[in-house]
Amino acid sequence: MALPRALVSAAWLAEAGCGGAGPRVLDASWHLPKMGRDARREFGAGHVAGGVFFELDGCSDPAAPGRHMMPAPEHFGRCAGELGIEGRDHLVVYDASELGQFSAPRVWWMFRAFGHPGPVSVLDGGLVGWRREGRPLTPELQCYPRTDYCPHPKPWVKTYQQVLDNIQSKEFQLVDARAEGRFRGTQPEPREDEYRRKKAADHTEENLQYMLGSKFLTEDSVTQKVLAHSQGRKAKDRQETEEAKKEEKSVFTESEFRKFEREYFGAS
Repeated sequence: MALPRALVSAAWLAEAGCGGAGPRVLDASWHLPKMGRDARREFGAGHVAGGVFFELDGCSDPAAPGRHMMPAPEHFGRCAGELGIEGRDHLVVYDASELGQFSAPRVWWMFRAFGHPGPVSVLDGGLVGWRREGRPLTPELQCYPRTDYCPHPKPWVKTYQQVLDNIQSKEFQLVDARAEGRFRGTQPEPREDEYRRKKAADHTEENLQYMLGSKFLTEDSVTQKVLAHSQGRKAKDRQETEEAKKEEKSVFTESEFRKFEREYFGAS
């Protein structure tokens, strides 16, 4: 069997098995309130065998003003420990979004940001892809002994101020992974009560579309997109530099302005 990667197929997971000596499966489903879906109830009705439900709402900072802010390490450790997760476990995360992926990549990233020692993968195509291939679901709930999970946080989270400062410093490349319509301001945000509609000229990021249908793009396709963005960004930087030089040349020095005054206005 091939070595586990950040993205695994339904066929790979079916062959590897779930639970026991196989990978631990996490259902990380979360839906916008307007969808009218109950992720935990749907999990109870049918999920990948051996899977446990990872509650994203419960594993977030309860004191933060925004939704789903990163929890403290000890909070995350309790959530993972209650699911019986150990550091050596290979985790495979999926969600039940009709898009194929929605909240699962967030939970994948959380485990990596908190330094999970074992491999962490996302199930390509999610639960919708699993079902499309005719693979079975079960309502049977699996219980695992509680563990003393110990996170090892990595400095991967940027603050609001760091992102704001980066507009000028360009220390890192900010990538917007939302749908293109939201990036360009042609579609409203899903939570109109919390976020304003963005205008196309308001963003400072690069937009990167990484999925085709319900599955992720291939590595080659993503690489081509990243390179295209990089080349476009460099061309834009060169253009802005040239425009700035032209503006500098068009500005009068003090001596030139005084000369202009004398010639045209007779100023002394």
